[in-house]
Amino acid sequence: MKYLVHSLIIFLLSCSICFGGASYDFDGINDDIAYTNTLATASQYTVMCSFNPDFSDTDATNQELIVRANVSGDSARAFRIGWEGGNNNWVSDSKGAFSYTLSDTTQGFSSGQWYTIAFGYAGSSGTGQFFWNGSPVTTTQVVHVAGANNTASMKFTIGSQVSSTTYFNAQIAWCRAWNRKLTDVEIAEEYFKPCSITNGLILCTDSAFMDISSSNLSQTITGATVNSDGPPIKISGGAR
Repeated sequence: MKYLVHSLIIFLLSCSICFGGASYDFDGINDDIAYTNTLATASQYTVMCSFNPDFSDTDATNQELIVRANVSGDSARAFRIGWEGGNNNWVSDSKGAFSYTLSDTTQGFSSGQWYTIAFGYAGSSGTGQFFWNGSPVTTTQVVHVAGANNTASMKFTIGSQVSSTTYFNAQIAWCRAWNRKLTDVEIAEEYFKPCSITNGLILCTDSAFMDISSSNLSQTITGATVNSDGPPIKISGGAR
C-alpha cells in the first residue's frame, strides 16, 4: 500500500496533464444552460470556457458557446464567443460596438479534443485578445466603433444565443467570466487553477454548472445531459 501511494504521488508530481472531471453534453439542436439572474454589464470583460467539440474547424455552421444578452439577436448584446463556420473563425463581439476574430488558419481544432478558449477586452480599440489553452493567439479587430455595451443588466447563456437556432454541439465542462480584462499571466494561472482569479469574477461554474462565484446565479438546464468524461486536469511546474 505504501508503495502504491508513493507511486501515485510521484505520478502526480511528474504529470503535466492528467485526466479527470466531468462535463455536460450539448447536442447542437436545442440544448443550453441559461442563468436567470441579470447582472450589470461593464466596459471590460474576460470570458473563458472549456469544451470538446463534436465538429472541426471545417464545419460551416454558426454555433454559440457563451452569450451575454437578454433575448436572441439582441442589438444590445454585451458579448459572446461563438464559432462562425461560414467565415471559419471564432468571434467575440459586443453587438454594434466591436468585433474580434480568431481564424482557423491561426488556431485549428479537431472533433473529440478538449480545448480552452478565452477572450478579454479592456474597453477600447485594439484591446481585444483571444487565448487558446491559456496562451494569447493572433487576434484580428474587425470593427470598433465604441466600447462594450454597458447600458443594461444582462444574463448569461451557455450553448446557444438565448434559445436560438445557433446551438453549440460539444461537451462543455465549465465557463467563467470577469468584469475586467485579465492579464496574460492571470489567464495562464486560471487555465491551470480553476476560479483562482477572484478579482472581478462574476461567473464560475462547477461540475453541475451551478455558479459558485459570489454572484450566485441560478440556472435552468434545457436538454444538456451529464457526461462523466471531462477535460484534463492540468498540473504545471509540479503539484499546485
